[in-house]
Amino acid sequence: MTFKRNVIDVRDFGVRVNREIDNTDALQDAIDSANCPDEGATFGGVVELPEGVIYLASMPHMMSRVVLRGQGKRTTMIKALPGFVGDYLIDLDQGRGLSFDSRLESLSVNCSGIDGLSGLRATVLQEGCGVASVMVCDYTKYGIHLNGNVANASWIDTEIYSSNSGAEIGFYVEEAGGACNLQRSTVNGGRQKIGMRFGSGAWDIGAVHLEQCDIGIVTEDQAAGMTSTINGGNGTQTVIENNGNWWTFINTIRGPAEHTLIDKARGRTLDDTYLHIYTPQQ
Repeated sequence: MTFKRNVIDVRDFGVRVNREIDNTDALQDAIDSANCPDEGATFGGVVELPEGVIYLASMPHMMSRVVLRGQGKRTTMIKALPGFVGDYLIDLDQGRGLSFDSRLESLSVNCSGIDGLSGLRATVLQEGCGVASVMVCDYTKYGIHLNGNVANASWIDTEIYSSNSGAEIGFYVEEAGGACNLQRSTVNGGRQKIGMRFGSGAWDIGAVHLEQCDIGIVTEDQAAGMTSTINGGNGTQTVIENNGNWWTFINTIRGPAEHTLIDKARGRTLDDTYLHIYTPQQ
């Protein structure tokens, strides 16, 4: 059996770089073609984005087994045009079935400070899915929003920066279906309310830096996980607010924050400069 993985240059589908025109249809055509069986793609494909800015007026949808890859998160940018139609700049899946090996890599996603616009949405991501070396910036609601059957996906080397006017949540897990991984990431909130909020699922979280957030991380009772090496940066008031029973917090650094950890379920407030380990049951 011969296996093939398509590698596609978006410019072959009509995407124009550094021109303030709508490239949504052309980008969607490239994504669809990357995993088209008629083109012999038994293992999906890679959609390559060049250096520069690619403007969109509405939301494209990623497909299973397709990787959208730029030349670097400070080199390739996908940016919303004024008048953008939709609530999210990019949909990481189509919201039906399950998606596997669908990822964004080495690019930035810029919401242009448009009121109510969020960066990335995902509902059915599974193994091999997520983002790697991606920046999400200038959003006014959510940077990344997971809401559905998301399981075994990874979020690695992610930078999440809200608009200067502030936002609601940087990394928001409203609902997740299983274990996921988040490592080496930064949230800088401007005047953001919450850096990261975990409403459900099981999470392994490590090497996270949180700045300019009222609360760095909020954990809920329907979620479980372990955090390690969480750092509160400038402008963050509370590094962690715990509302659940199923979390372990290791090596939490208060930094300039007022509180290291508030356990609301148990009425505890810890202001340790360096909190080695904390579990709600202790």
